[in-house]
Amino acid sequence: MSNELNNLLNLADSMDFVPSEAMIRAKSKLLALIADNPVYSLEDISLATAVEFTKERRLNAWWKQDGFQDWFKNRAEFRGEVEDLLMLSIKRLRSILNSDSEKMASAQISAAKLLFEAANKMPKNKENSKFSDEAVAKMNSEQLEEFLKKAGYTKTIAPPEPTFLIANEGEVGDV
Repeated sequence: MSNELNNLLNLADSMDFVPSEAMIRAKSKLLALIADNPVYSLEDISLATAVEFTKERRLNAWWKQDGFQDWFKNRAEFRGEVEDLLMLSIKRLRSILNSDSEKMASAQISAAKLLFEAANKMPKNKENSKFSDEAVAKMNSEQLEEFLKKAGYTKTIAPPEPTFLIANEGEVGDV
């Protein structure tokens, strides 16, 4: 890569807006307040409304900073942060799993379980129940019916099988 291109990429990275903790808290507060309100859209929120809802007067100064409004009104930023942290977590899990240290054995097992669950390769823990599959298999029909009632299932009666009359050849008219 050329030196000029490298300098240009470094300059572009330095121009990215990096919010402070206070800015992040203000945005989080606003998102929580308007989350289920169809009247307000983060992308269209005004400075006055943001200040009114968050009670954060520093928004007046922050609003003028380059990149702040783009960051503040970006709803997809959260998903981007989650994806970034997910990738970081996966790298950390990889380093844990690749460790040869005996001290890491417990962490390796925990990491492996987490990955198996995330990939749906390991059955979820079943709810603690006083009835096991074995116990249910041993129930008679009345016990099973009572068990299913307690579990919220209702008995339905299947409609009778249809009966068909077979006509003799002479009984059938022209078709």
